[in-house]
Amino acid sequence: MNAGSWQKLEAKLRSIAQSADSVIIFTGVLFESDSPAFIGASRVAVPSALFKVALVLRGSEKTMYAAIVPNSENVRQSLDATPSPSTRSKGALTWISFPT
Repeated sequence: MNAGSWQKLEAKLRSIAQSADSVIIFTGVLFESDSPAFIGASRVAVPSALFKVALVLRGSEKTMYAAIVPNSENVRQSLDATPSPSTRSKGALTWISFPT
C-alpha cells in the first residue's frame, strides 16, 4: 500500500504538517471478514482496508482528519486526496474533518 492512493494520502498529510505546530497520527488495518485472505508461507492476513487518523494542532486550533483506504488495485491507482471541513468521499478515500 506504499503506492497509489496511500502514497497520495501520505503526501497530503506531509503538506498539512508543514503548516502545523504538531501532528499526531494513528494508522492501522481493517478486516471486513472473519476469514480474510492469507498470503505467503507465514500466512499473513490481507486487510480489507487501511485507516489513518491525524490530529493537527495549530496554536489553539485543533483539526482531526480521518481516512479509510480500501485495499484494492483499482483504489491504489486513482485517488484525489483533498481534505475538506466536512465529510467527503473522493474515489475510495474518505476524509472527515472534526472541528473543535
